[in-house]
Amino acid sequence: AGVDYTVHEGGRVYASVAVANREPNRDDFTETTPESRPISEQLIDYEAGYERRSGRLAVGVNGYYMDYKDQLVLTGELNDVGAALRTNVPESYRTGIELTWAAQLTQRLLWKGNATWSRNRIRNFTEFVDDWDTGEQLTFTYAETPIAFSPDWIVGSELGFTFWNRADRGRADLTLVTKYVGEQYLDNSGSDARKLDAFLVNDLRLNLSLTSLASLAHIDLIVTVRNVFDELYENNGWSYSFVEGGTRQEFVGLYPQAPRNVLAGVVVRW
Repeated sequence: AGVDYTVHEGGRVYASVAVANREPNRDDFTETTPESRPISEQLIDYEAGYERRSGRLAVGVNGYYMDYKDQLVLTGELNDVGAALRTNVPESYRTGIELTWAAQLTQRLLWKGNATWSRNRIRNFTEFVDDWDTGEQLTFTYAETPIAFSPDWIVGSELGFTFWNRADRGRADLTLVTKYVGEQYLDNSGSDARKLDAFLVNDLRLNLSLTSLASLAHIDLIVTVRNVFDELYENNGWSYSFVEGGTRQEFVGLYPQAPRNVLAGVVVRW
């Protein structure tokens, strides 16, 4: 349910409440016993925001609070054959603010982007860790731990320059695409030993559109230099923690992303 109200020309406010439910997947049933079988998770999403369009500028701000009940997460707990189990955590949430903008800075220069700050937490989390000395599992309990793979900051930007534009011939644009992702955790424990560092990566994209070319109606050429500044970063990974000889040990695997590379494509329409 929601409301949407135009406060003035080019400006609107809105608010909504939505409910969603998600059932466990097949593995959640086949890998568990009747005693440990998970139940469905529920999400109540509250959102409110404001948008404004005026001349060459459009901006929007949106706030949200996503309240989870019985969210299914990995805790490190294993079944009797060593398969990882997803477990319901009673209370967790995601809350944040999203900002979007588009600005026609000059006739040829357009800047658009988005930025999100969020807080993503499990209110009470119990981690299960293998004890190689006893063959059992130890438990560690935390409060307000970050949800895995949920960075606090995500920012995207596209700065585009149109250096050729002919209504009867086509156009050419050069765009700098920037993405920033804040630090994020590989599991739900919030351990700094199992964390992905923040990264900033840039792509440079050339779009060339040609019309009225012989018998062809339209040709699009796209060339992207990805990771143009050759940033070394990882955007995914895995972790495994255990106790041996009374000492906590960590295995962490990271997936490094490609250095500078080129992607090109052609689209022909007639």
